[in-house]
Amino acid sequence: MICKSNFNRMIALPRNIVRFLWFVFALGQVPVWSEDNASELLNPFEQAELIHLLNLDFRSLSQVQVRGVLGYDQQYWRNPASVHVIEPEDVTQFGYANTVEALRGVPGMHVSRGLAYDNFASMRNFSGFSTQKFLGKIGGREVSQLMLGSANYSVDDYPIAVIDRIEVIRGPGASIWGTNAVNGVINLVTKHSGDTQGDSVRLLVEKSGTFMGDYVHGGQISEDSFYRVWVRNQEYAEGTLDSGLPARDDGYLRKFGFRYDKELGSDLNLFISAGAATRRLEHVLDLSSRLRYNVEELPPILSGTGFPLQSAVLQATIDNLK
Repeated sequence: MICKSNFNRMIALPRNIVRFLWFVFALGQVPVWSEDNASELLNPFEQAELIHLLNLDFRSLSQVQVRGVLGYDQQYWRNPASVHVIEPEDVTQFGYANTVEALRGVPGMHVSRGLAYDNFASMRNFSGFSTQKFLGKIGGREVSQLMLGSANYSVDDYPIAVIDRIEVIRGPGASIWGTNAVNGVINLVTKHSGDTQGDSVRLLVEKSGTFMGDYVHGGQISEDSFYRVWVRNQEYAEGTLDSGLPARDDGYLRKFGFRYDKELGSDLNLFISAGAATRRLEHVLDLSSRLRYNVEELPPILSGTGFPLQSAVLQATIDNLK
């Protein structure tokens, strides 16, 4: 008499042999990548991306420092939160022009266009013109607007050359940061002035006429004192409404800033940073399509606004380098 358990084992044994033989056959059909046949299997862009991935040192990923979770530098894998870190190398490889475009590629983020060339970032389905559910910080300073409670990353932006990393922390952070940090924190960390010695120029010109230029200069005052100054000029081209009329949304944004770093000791650093910006914001809305009557013989009804904006900030911070 054959036991039921032994009978099941007798049936399962041929099945396992068939599965193993099928796996061996399928494995033999998979082409093996090598430098000789790489050109046949992958295009040049995919080859470069694959070589970059193979050369990555995954141990270095655990050494990435994150400050926006608990308020001080901590290794990435020790942070009790979901963190996405954007480094300058990522911005260069993906061809991002500014912080806004870099945030568009972060999972869970939503970047919307407001009036004219304003951009507003949000997360976790809280989108719109005024996104008040997350906290924006640059160099430890809150940049959320007092009137709208949101961060306008068209104005609150820095040149790529001075950005050390952008930390996107998804999840509640009000217990650490308080107001606005309901759904997360975006913390833009700038480099030490000693790490930006020399000159850097970055130009961006689009076919439509939009222009952006950055210039960064860093120098050394003494053995333990460094400084950095930068300027940015942006010119926005005029768009067209659906009716074919000019949108009159052309404008400009001009900014400058500086940072001074002095090492007070082996583990203390004092930095003073300041900046100012001026811009012209203008926008026109065509309200003709909102009327319930036939307006083909009437001129378009336009509603427009235009005003200059200025801002300035001064910040002094003592950092514990450890």
